[in-house]
Amino acid sequence: RLNIVMSRSPRPATLAPEVVWVASLPEALSAATIAIKTGELLAQEVFVIGGSQLFAEALPIVARLYITWIGAPYEGDCRFPQVALERDFKLVESHHSESLDPPLKFSVYDRI
Repeated sequence: RLNIVMSRSPRPATLAPEVVWVASLPEALSAATIAIKTGELLAQEVFVIGGSQLFAEALPIVARLYITWIGAPYEGDCRFPQVALERDFKLVESHHSESLDPPLKFSVYDRI
């Protein structure tokens, strides 16, 4: 699969062939668009995978959210931005894994 890595760090001297290194969200979206048009990327969706600043920057333009709710408190250094799920999104799919410890809920929301 194609991986578009957005980072403020300098581009490494060598990268795996499936990695495209970019410095901004617009550059990442452009790379994804080109990859879709050329057939290099066959996916119907492009995923944004953290951190906090990237989540906040991408949130206004996303069409779908995949959220995993963890049934226990954890400290961490990456936070998803506040979002009005009930106002801006509708729940389209949800699965619970109560047998796991802690229990997990996997939810999919589409932008209204």
